[in-house]
Amino acid sequence: MHYRTLGQTGLQVSDVGLGAMPFGGMVTRADGTQFGWSGTDDRELIALVHRSEELGTNLLDTAAAYGNGHGEAVVGEALQGRRDRWIMATKVNPNQGIDADTPDEAAVRKRITEACEQSLHRLRTDYIDIYQLHAIPYPWAMPSAMGTLGGCPRISPSGSLNPSLACRTRAQMDHGPRHHLISALPWRLLSTTTLCEGPSQAHRGVSTELKPRSEHARSAKS
Repeated sequence: MHYRTLGQTGLQVSDVGLGAMPFGGMVTRADGTQFGWSGTDDRELIALVHRSEELGTNLLDTAAAYGNGHGEAVVGEALQGRRDRWIMATKVNPNQGIDADTPDEAAVRKRITEACEQSLHRLRTDYIDIYQLHAIPYPWAMPSAMGTLGGCPRISPSGSLNPSLACRTRAQMDHGPRHHLISALPWRLLSTTTLCEGPSQAHRGVSTELKPRSEHARSAKS
């Protein structure tokens, strides 16, 4: 397995990562209909994580939306006793529960903060290495969303323009080691090099320059 440094974070990630979208399994809606991934077994998925680790993979990408949180819970169980061997990435949809036509910056801040704390709980960890926005915030919500990601966590000790931030709950922010977080817009629309190498003063190190989807044709990420 080959490894590379993720932008300016100092994190060493494997060339091949493990996408955990199928870990969410099937979800049953209130009307009885189902959606998601069929044929999954939590025990097999946990074994998959462990086998991937044996092969040198250390990057795992999940999201709160996968199985309405079940995917994160499976990841959390799989990484018990081996959390420090993995770079864990997850995502939040900043628009969930937010009315697009009723600007409410406080609601956006609350949404992102609570979602992060819930992910930490499901993942059974006190830090998230890479935290991503799973959808583009509504235009009026963009400053609030980016400000929440950039204002609540600490700036990485490696430099004030480093887009790596620590993702921690308020109580954890005052104690223990710092860990990295990247506040990033959806991978399908943004250039990885832009996110990692083009700090934006307005968004505390996060560039929001849109790039054509075609530039991501070689991307292989869930």
